[in-house]
Amino acid sequence: MQLKRLIINGFKSFADKTEIDFVSGLTGIVGPNGSGKSNITEAIRWALGEQSAKSLRGERMGDVIFAGTDTRPALNRASVTMTFDNHDGYLKNQPDEVSVTRRLYRDGTSEFLLNGQDVRLKDIVDLFMDSGLGRESFSFISQGRVEAIFNSKPEERRGIIEEAAGVYKYKQQKTKAERELANNDDNLARINDIIVELKHQVEPLREQASLAKDYQQQSGEYHQIHQTLLALEIEQLATEQEKTQGEAKVTKETIAALTAKVKDLEDQSERLSAVDRQFENQLNQLNDQVLSRSMKLENLSGEANLSSERSANAETTLADLKERLARAQQALTEANQRLKELKTKTTAAAEKEQAIKQELAQQKQANQDPAKLNQQVEVAQNHYIDLLKSQADNKNAQAALQKDQQLAASQNAAHDRRIYELSKHAQDQEAKVTALLTQQQQLQAEVDEQQTAVEQAKTDRDLLQQQRAAQQQAYQDELATYQRSRARYETLSELNDDYAGFYNGVRVVLKHKDQLPGVIGAVAELLEVPTAYQQAFDLALGSNLQAIVTRDEAAAQRAISLLKQQRAGRATFLPAAVMRPRELPSAVLQLVEGAEGFLGTGLQLAQYPADLAHVMANLLGSVLMVDTLPHAIAIANTTPHR
Repeated sequence: MQLKRLIINGFKSFADKTEIDFVSGLTGIVGPNGSGKSNITEAIRWALGEQSAKSLRGERMGDVIFAGTDTRPALNRASVTMTFDNHDGYLKNQPDEVSVTRRLYRDGTSEFLLNGQDVRLKDIVDLFMDSGLGRESFSFISQGRVEAIFNSKPEERRGIIEEAAGVYKYKQQKTKAERELANNDDNLARINDIIVELKHQVEPLREQASLAKDYQQQSGEYHQIHQTLLALEIEQLATEQEKTQGEAKVTKETIAALTAKVKDLEDQSERLSAVDRQFENQLNQLNDQVLSRSMKLENLSGEANLSSERSANAETTLADLKERLARAQQALTEANQRLKELKTKTTAAAEKEQAIKQELAQQKQANQDPAKLNQQVEVAQNHYIDLLKSQADNKNAQAALQKDQQLAASQNAAHDRRIYELSKHAQDQEAKVTALLTQQQQLQAEVDEQQTAVEQAKTDRDLLQQQRAAQQQAYQDELATYQRSRARYETLSELNDDYAGFYNGVRVVLKHKDQLPGVIGAVAELLEVPTAYQQAFDLALGSNLQAIVTRDEAAAQRAISLLKQQRAGRATFLPAAVMRPRELPSAVLQLVEGAEGFLGTGLQLAQYPADLAHVMANLLGSVLMVDTLPHAIAIANTTPHR
């Protein structure tokens, strides 16, 4: 065996990865003091398992990692790999090339690798023991070690010689064997002490054994009673299961009916909602119409009031005009009277003038005194002038009166036309007011009708809302019933799927039935018996109700392995392939068939899969079902209790 290669990385002064190849012959490494020559031998010793930091010139093991310089940072690990040529097989059970690696991290974690595989320090030490390369061997001699060898004690030199001679390994094994023999002697001494102590405990243990036997006997009786109780519980559970299945069926039907009813209620609720929305729209339209009609009615009422006011004004104006007409007519009458009087006065004046003219003529003819005549003429002329003036005044008055009469007549005609127009306008306004009042009455009637319709719509809406609320409440009640029924159904289904009431081991196997080919099921699952005989079957079969039927023994072994793996308890298995039927002989069967109270064998009264006939015959072939206990005792005596 030869050292081929040494790789140092991060060990002491070797910051960079350094690889040293050892070729055939002698390899020497030279250099000045402090260049790190001793670090190479220490790296080799460290890789071979050196555990003393002081032997490596350090205070603690972490000092072997490169600590850094002013120009280079410290490293986090140190690694040394040694590669040996093992073509000669010096290291037994190893390949032709053996590599040993040791790594140390700054957090204290250490690794040992042998041919790239993680190993222990002990494996490295045992590998190189007696090879001359041990960590304590003198294949590595440092400065001062030669003097230490010469000055050592004989016992120490003997160890060096034994190491070199190759007997150190066997000496170590001898030491280990002696240490183990000493431990065995100590153990034997303790065993003898225990034996002596146990001899003193034999008599008390005999008494305890007797008590334990009594306990086992009572425990067996208790177990039998407990099995009977379990059978009763199983019977009750089976009854409850059957009842639950019936309830579940009824619940499913109820759920289906409730679902349909809920759907119908939802459809009806949607229809009622649509009708409600329709009524809301109609109500809004009616409210809009009522508002429009009310506004129109208010406008018509305003127009009617305005027309009434105008009619009143027209009537007032008409009365005023009539009064003025009466005054004008009175003035005209007075003017006519005055005209008539003036005409009379004019006629009288004219007659008087004529008389004066005649008298003057007569006087002229009578040759009266000229002065007197002149005086008379002057008087006559003055009177004539007065008459002419009076006549002119009368003519002027007559013209004025005629003008006033014409004006009065014109005003009278105008007043008549105005009175006619006002009367016609008043009649039109009265007709319009009458029409507006009629329209107002119609609108009021329509408004009342619309309000009645609105009230009816509100009543219908309230009724629909009440119906909808009642239907929603009914829906909530039905939904609550549905949810309770579904919850109970799911609970019972979970209990059924969880195999409630079975032993733990049986339950584990049944739950993993899909993963265990050949497992058919428990006897309680495979049997169907009439309700009237259920208690009898439960008592007759007892714990066998929870026995698991398998196709063959291999399936039972797989199920037992599962129970062992999960530490789930025990279970009884009935492989159908090896079960043998147990049936009463035909002679005995003929004897009991005629006995009073005999109902049939358990095999005859039960229903089961045809391929499990042997298993069921083994369990129920010799079981007789009898109606009463006295009949059972009589039949048992007849069949010698078989």
